[in-house]
Amino acid sequence: MDAVARICESGGAPGTPVRYPAPIEEAAALLQPHLPARLTDSVNGRWAALRLLDGDASIVASMEALLGLNLAQDDGLQDAVARARAHIQAGGISPNDIGEAIVSGIVQRAEAIGAWPCGSKTRSTHAGTGG
Repeated sequence: MDAVARICESGGAPGTPVRYPAPIEEAAALLQPHLPARLTDSVNGRWAALRLLDGDASIVASMEALLGLNLAQDDGLQDAVARARAHIQAGGISPNDIGEAIVSGIVQRAEAIGAWPCGSKTRSTHAGTGG
């Protein structure tokens, strides 16, 4: 119980990453070694791999603009993305559902944090303050 109290008092949750369905976790791990160093020097490699797997064009364009990269012209990276997406599909998640599965993992993590014993303390502390 002391450990829970320390976490609640610090206001922080343990730094455990969001977990996604196994095919997505595996695909992200397969893709990370193929990411350009210039990309992983600037952003978290796992995050970048998940964004590339999701295929959100606006986020990919933002990464490219920020870093002066053209990821679409990196044939090795595009091949790795295609193999990773095929791995996800072989695991039972359709290409159209990758983004949904990623969001679902984030929501489940948020719900788990909200269920912590200090979650109600945090909510009641902010109740009535507009936050």
